[in-house]
Amino acid sequence: MELKRPSSQQLRLGLRALKCVALAKSVELGEREREMLAGLQRFFGTDLDMDQLSAIDPDELAEQLTDQRIRQQLVGAMVAFTSIDCEADPAEASLVSRYATALTVDERAVRDIERLARHERFGLRIDVLRRFWAVDELRERVHELGLGEVLRFVKANVGRLDDKFMAVRFHSLRDLPAGTLGREYVRLLDDNGWPVPGDAGALSDIIVHHDMSHVLGGYGTDAVGEIETACFSAGYQRKEPFTFVLFVLLQFHAGGRATAGPGAQTGDFDCERALAALERGAEMSVDLTDDWDYWEVVGVPVEELRSRYGISSYVAVDPLSRQDCSPTSGGAIPAG
Repeated sequence: MELKRPSSQQLRLGLRALKCVALAKSVELGEREREMLAGLQRFFGTDLDMDQLSAIDPDELAEQLTDQRIRQQLVGAMVAFTSIDCEADPAEASLVSRYATALTVDERAVRDIERLARHERFGLRIDVLRRFWAVDELRERVHELGLGEVLRFVKANVGRLDDKFMAVRFHSLRDLPAGTLGREYVRLLDDNGWPVPGDAGALSDIIVHHDMSHVLGGYGTDAVGEIETACFSAGYQRKEPFTFVLFVLLQFHAGGRATAGPGAQTGDFDCERALAALERGAEMSVDLTDDWDYWEVVGVPVEELRSRYGISSYVAVDPLSRQDCSPTSGGAIPAG
């Protein structure tokens, strides 16, 4: 993703539009919406009084906001904003659609939010999943190895795949030195009580790229960490970057349950941490979901790979105290 920081004027326009989205269903800003807007302002270094900002309609916004990259990013922010109070409202979704049309932004996530507002859960889930990068990986495997890969994928994701050869290969990563990508990856699995790919009960090895992102980014596997990892991944992805953010927002914030796994959760989105992760991923020189072979680098220290890929130091901000809570060592942050 090519992430561009808005100017102070562009940010002001964006905040006016986001305020309008929030007020599409309410006469005043809610607590969560104020928190997100405050976090957004802290991240970009502004301190505007949201109560004093005037409304702006889609046509006026389009006339004043001409940078197409900023337009795209603002529509993405609107999509996230509609779920910030843990529900999607039809009036909000409709207004976001009008803004996207006026800004000539064709973001499929807008249509997904409309589905969420209409409670079309199944259709929403299918639409998001079919654009998910893991599905692209599955298509490639089917093209190379045949339709049997579909069966393997399904069996893995219902805990029924038992591939001893694959499991032995992943277990061998335990023999690597501490601090290497492969060793830190299996430590992440062990810390969470997850089996390695190929063992009974493990998910498909297609998701290893995602788990490696946890390790390279240093993010936890709790709900906040999953959202950070999703934004980090969206930052480095070149294709459909916002789809994965929406996927995880549905699962860990808006209660939309995007997967067949654990039940969906609500209320875990922290704007500052999400934006920081998105920007950090956008600085990377490699897309981990596109022709990146982790087997070629499993023996390389995580810190060396971070330097090689342009991954800056991880600085997390506690959402309650706003204090620095950065990890003091390499590898993944323990879940908790």
